[in-house]
Amino acid sequence: MMLDFSDYKSRIEDRLRKNSNSTIVAAIPEEINRVIRFFSREEFWFNEALTSITLEVGVNDITTNTSFPTDFRFLDRKSGLTMIDNNIQYPLEKINPIEYKYYNLGQTGRPYQYAQIANQVLIYFAPDDTYDLQIQYYKKYAELVNDTDTNDFLENAEGLIINKVLANIYSEFRIDIEKAAAYDARATDEFTQLQKLRNRRQATGKITGENPRVSGFRFTHRNRR
Repeated sequence: MMLDFSDYKSRIEDRLRKNSNSTIVAAIPEEINRVIRFFSREEFWFNEALTSITLEVGVNDITTNTSFPTDFRFLDRKSGLTMIDNNIQYPLEKINPIEYKYYNLGQTGRPYQYAQIANQVLIYFAPDDTYDLQIQYYKKYAELVNDTDTNDFLENAEGLIINKVLANIYSEFRIDIEKAAAYDARATDEFTQLQKLRNRRQATGKITGENPRVSGFRFTHRNRR
């Protein structure tokens, strides 16, 4: 069942019970949004996205807030930009902006590197043809306002959101350091479990042995990151 904004507010109020008051109830919506803003800086499997744009001939300066998706927050650290040429994928190497400044920016060819400065993505070489550029990124989220509003975090990170909101409330409104620490520890555990699930989803490996039931069965894996 997909939970919405109203469900979260109700569940947090239920957890607070006698420790709540009108001021705290009024603050719960903003605390939920605040926690989502905080954790959307992290890499989960549910807040990543994939899209593509067209690189135009000679254009090596891309503005993320106009050319990238409106929900773009930051590029994947390993596979952020991939150029596609004749159905073959070429991951672009990220370089230091200082290094980029020493390049001959008038040189054209098939792009193979990029640098990022604030909201500018600088491509090198300048494209000598039109290319598809695949963008793997993590999303930012609109503020939750209406009771029926929902998003990826509400769907996938219930324990993380609720426990962190409760930790903030007990720390900043109730000034109960012991309960704040307890809820914060629960939130940290939820975060760790979500990261483990993400790592398992990204793991690579192989199964050896003809039958999983025989003693020769062995599963090996390694994490990509």
